[in-house]
Amino acid sequence: MRKRNIYTKDWLNHHPYKTSDAVDSYFADLADKVYNIITTSIISDAFIDSATTKDVAIRLTMWFEDLVSEIGIWKAVTSEFKQRYNYTLPFYKLNEYYEEGMVNIEDIRFLIWNEMQSLHKEMFINPENIGINVLSHAIFKLFEDEWEYAPENERLHAFIHNETITDSYWEARKLIEWFHRHAFVSTKSKTDLLESFEYNQENNNINPMQLFYFVEIEKIFNSKNNLLSLTAAQWIARIRDEKEFEIWDNIRWKSPLPHAVIGDDDITLQVKNLVTEEIFHIEKESFDDSLKKHRFGHEETLLCSTVSYKDKFFQCGMMTVSSGNRLKELADDYRYKYEFVNEQSTIYPVFIKAFKGRDMVFVGSEDDFAKVFKKIGFDEFKPTSFDKCCAIYCSPINGVGCCFDESVCICDKENPYYDKEYARKNAHNFYFNNGIVEYRLLCNLHDKNLLPDAHINNVEGNEKKGRDFIRKYGSYLIDYFHSKSRKYDYDAKIDIHQFNLEKYD
Repeated sequence: MRKRNIYTKDWLNHHPYKTSDAVDSYFADLADKVYNIITTSIISDAFIDSATTKDVAIRLTMWFEDLVSEIGIWKAVTSEFKQRYNYTLPFYKLNEYYEEGMVNIEDIRFLIWNEMQSLHKEMFINPENIGINVLSHAIFKLFEDEWEYAPENERLHAFIHNETITDSYWEARKLIEWFHRHAFVSTKSKTDLLESFEYNQENNNINPMQLFYFVEIEKIFNSKNNLLSLTAAQWIARIRDEKEFEIWDNIRWKSPLPHAVIGDDDITLQVKNLVTEEIFHIEKESFDDSLKKHRFGHEETLLCSTVSYKDKFFQCGMMTVSSGNRLKELADDYRYKYEFVNEQSTIYPVFIKAFKGRDMVFVGSEDDFAKVFKKIGFDEFKPTSFDKCCAIYCSPINGVGCCFDESVCICDKENPYYDKEYARKNAHNFYFNNGIVEYRLLCNLHDKNLLPDAHINNVEGNEKKGRDFIRKYGSYLIDYFHSKSRKYDYDAKIDIHQFNLEKYD
């Protein structure tokens, strides 16, 4: 009798109901077998520890559960790949036996790569890793043998495809929260949450428990750290009835901003955003019990976060009520940032006109740097540090940005500082390291083949194959490693809605 590591209770922790049945027992047993396969594989150390390996085994088994139960999550994955990139899956050539909706070894290889990559963000995991191939064959054989006998999980299917779920914000939110935390496509949410909490904790003096809650809520609605850089609601829009697409696709969460109270009744609170001047109603049913019966006065202001759902706004996360000037003073700080962001879009036509249609110029000294900025209206503007060269670029929404030493990797005919040898060693960083340049410019650099030296270390040691890999899958790699997509982020505005609460106690 084999030693058991995954029990039904472990499986149940990843599902939206509290009691188990025979179906859950079956899949928990199957996940335990997957766990044993992983722990005896040649890449077992890549999964760090027993707890992480259990999660990986359960998620891989949930992929199988999705296929068997025809829930549609994996179908949404492959459909989105085809629509965006014109291939069913990246990295792996599909064999002649590949059949959508069935167990395919290429699907398993890709899922294992994603699991490993999400655990090792400091490096790029080569999809051709022999250990991934061997492990995927073993798990494929297990799932293929079980295909005929595996039961459908009707309860999970009913939860995800509940016909009346969109009638209630609260029911819709339950599905969003579950999907973000537990769907097998959302493998990065836990580490991402902890990293965001640590970052915000350094910049705020708010109560740690409250801050953790605010960060978690934001991630539930905004996080795109997953296979296809979509929010949980955007995933659901692609899984459920297409007639509901706009309902789910338009769900948005806004971080805490100051609002003035301008109206109050039993159902809603009418407020005016002190930064954007937007006027809207917040549903009182979403308030904490202590605030539901509170009669708001016109002299009061709120610092609150909201979720938009079917043309209604629900308070979600933080709400603080003040009758003084403290929030109005905070609003001035937010308003300054908001105006700065909006001003960026006015720079683009000036930049384009100044540099004869180009949206990127290259300079090799601080003096030349200052001349470029003076030409677009910024007198006496100098960089905080300057070594060899800099690419100064401009976008219609985000305005001006700079890429310093790494600009030597850009193979542009107008770039006299292009260094092929340096680019051969470093150009791949544009794809895998978030922050070198903004997403929109990176997409353009890839599309125009201005980073031709970027390559991965091919297992065969063939640099040309490594370059061909980047050319073929570069668009996906950019989206994956930058947690963005062209439909939603190509011209996205700078997000000023950050946790900037250090001035409010």
